[in-house]
Amino acid sequence: MPKQAGLGDSFITQGVDLSGDVSSVDTISSPMTPIEVTAINNFAHSRVGGLRDGTIGFTSFFDVTSAVSSPVCR
Repeated sequence: MPKQAGLGDSFITQGVDLSGDVSSVDTISSPMTPIEVTAINNFAHSRVGGLRDGTIGFTSFFDVTSAVSSPVCR
């Protein structure tokens, strides 16, 4: 998949638009811990989805002179 520019995109979290304060979104992942189970009619383990988590990493900045900064960062 080729790289794409994110110009004009929005970054909204919990209903707050942080687009003016975010420089780049670095990582988005959803790691999952599998659980090994064995059915009574099988001779080997099977893996099913277990605990799932979500992470996001982004680079942001804070501009105290800008009127565009989000109200959460003030």
